[in-house]
Amino acid sequence: MGENNGEFISLPYYDKRNFLALKKRKFGDGHNNVDMSLHDDVLYWGAKSGEMEITKVNDNWPEGTFSFIAANSKSDKTMSITNGVFSVSLE
Repeated sequence: MGENNGEFISLPYYDKRNFLALKKRKFGDGHNNVDMSLHDDVLYWGAKSGEMEITKVNDNWPEGTFSFIAANSKSDKTMSITNGVFSVSLE
């Protein structure tokens, strides 16, 4: 989970072996969950489509990119997240 001033994006992670085994993951209906919380009128968003790709693994630090289109149950609005990057410790 990445957090900034109370807003966050949470990418799917189940266990280290499973996380590192797949280089690319699809998001959305019936796939891995992505949650996002923003200081807006909606508050909670979930990915309805998108993907995450692991581009580098160094010891216990995978790095990668992600993008997704988020939706919510309170409105018809969607939000497009592009050019996301992550670097996270799996220890």
